[in-house]
Amino acid sequence: MTTIAAGAALAVATALKPHTVILVPLALAASGRLRPVLSWAAVGTVLVGAFALALGPAGVGNWWQALVYGQTDTGQAQFTAAYVFGGGPATYAVEALQEPPRS
Repeated sequence: MTTIAAGAALAVATALKPHTVILVPLALAASGRLRPVLSWAAVGTVLVGAFALALGPAGVGNWWQALVYGQTDTGQAQFTAAYVFGGGPATYAVEALQEPPRS
């Protein structure tokens, strides 16, 4: 039971400060501790749904455009995941993990 609660707490921490804790679920998975990872994924999915509902379609669209702009702005391009991974779905997935939607 505590491993499930730990995964839920990790999901909340990921939503609040993703840059700080994004490697923790990977380390847990690599060490074979799947219960907290599954709990993290489940609670994280619920949080993403709640964020999307709170923002609405226009807010989600604006958030997406902010991700795209960050990749195309020449002043910021070298500091983005697109600089490392190139354009495409992998870059969008990494950036979506790094920047939770804001209202």
